[in-house]
Amino acid sequence: MYNELPVIYQEWDEQTGQSLEPIAKVLVSQEILFLRKLVNATMIRNQIWEHTSHETDGEKSFIYVKPFDPNVVTHGEKIKQTAFSRYDLANRYEAEYWGFTGIDFQLLKIGTYEQALDAAQVLLDHYVHVHKVHYEVDYVILDPNRKKILLFLQQTSFSD
Repeated sequence: MYNELPVIYQEWDEQTGQSLEPIAKVLVSQEILFLRKLVNATMIRNQIWEHTSHETDGEKSFIYVKPFDPNVVTHGEKIKQTAFSRYDLANRYEAEYWGFTGIDFQLLKIGTYEQALDAAQVLLDHYVHVHKVHYEVDYVILDPNRKKILLFLQQTSFSD
């Protein structure tokens, strides 16, 4: 079995430069911690929390977050609507690839991963190919309750 590590999601106040109240505390494997640190935001208690930074003090990890502001993220309101549009649960981590159509996000494909590190590897690339179309990854949200990684993509001018 693996050791579980404590992760604390701590609200960060940009104005004061200080942490506020903890949002959530969870125990996760090292692989899941890696996955959690690679995304732009995490869904916690039906709210999107944008990551500002993270650190580990040797015994526990902190992920500093602030409420997601759809006005400062490209297509932010559409991202928020899409993130709350589905309620299906996965047994293993899945990546949902959402391509922007110019109006809304459309689900392009779902990738299922045996291991958390396989899912994390998807997050290391800035560009992906889906159905022979080249996309840039604009924003990524982790929904740990659903075991979903939501990748919001913008088509690029590159082609195969």
